[in-house]
Amino acid sequence: MSLGCADATGRGGTVGRRWMLDLLFVLGLMVAMNLFMAPEQPGFPDMTFNPYFIPVLLLAVRYGAKAGFVAGLASSVTVLAGVWSGGSRIPDMVLPALLVAAGTLAGLACETTVKDLRLTRERLHHLQKEMKQAEGLLDARERIVRELQARIEVHATPLEILHRLSRGLCSRDPDEILRSLLEFTVTTVRAERAAVYEVRGDQAVLKMSHVRTGRTAFAAKRPLSELSGLALRSNRVLSVLDLEAAGMDARHSDALLCGPLGNGGAFLVVEEMPLSSFSRVAVARFASLVDWANHSLALAAGEHGIESLRMECRR
Repeated sequence: MSLGCADATGRGGTVGRRWMLDLLFVLGLMVAMNLFMAPEQPGFPDMTFNPYFIPVLLLAVRYGAKAGFVAGLASSVTVLAGVWSGGSRIPDMVLPALLVAAGTLAGLACETTVKDLRLTRERLHHLQKEMKQAEGLLDARERIVRELQARIEVHATPLEILHRLSRGLCSRDPDEILRSLLEFTVTTVRAERAAVYEVRGDQAVLKMSHVRTGRTAFAAKRPLSELSGLALRSNRVLSVLDLEAAGMDARHSDALLCGPLGNGGAFLVVEEMPLSSFSRVAVARFASLVDWANHSLALAAGEHGIESLRMECRR
């Protein structure tokens, strides 16, 4: 049995034929039981609970108000026919009226209950669908939060590292200044391949470098590239975007950022970094670091010159 009353009219007449057949079968069964169990009381007129209520209620609950009404009417006719065929007095119409009313009211109650259950089921299905959507949105939100936290942790530079690197850039040892500059560039600009080259004629000689695992190492000696040559000639920090502004072909440039060091005697170059990190902010940070390093190199050179003069004076 399906949940709830079936439509007594039926789609294509299937259910309609079925409840009519069920009605004929149950009434026939009741008549047979009447003849077998109480042949002297056709229609059970004297029983407190008339058995003909059974098919009326069954069909009303199963098929609805229309089937209940027809079942009550058919049961009433069967009861009246049985009473009249037995030669009994004509009964009052209370029992037939009760049969019709019971079938109709039971069918209506069943249809109302089934309609409420159907609406409740549809509402439940809708709520389950909304809950799945909400769970999907919550999962997406959690993934975004985790990704943002991971990015923040990756980009966040510990205070002790900043302190150490800043002390290195304030050193009076040129090599220490360059090492701190290289590490600072890797930390703040997110460079994956960066190096400091010394300029010797038209060649660049590698002094120190940082290469992320899996990346290609820098050549120990190589010619000056377009970007590094332009940066040294103009004595300012440049990016690959400046090549395009100068009318040069930037598609084959091997460098993204380049800054001259020590009055053109060396330069810092960044050749690889995440695309999401390459921005005007990154270029500005890189320029600030190069300027800081040049200032420290100038102070270191000045102190070295003063110390040389002192030593000569002592001689």
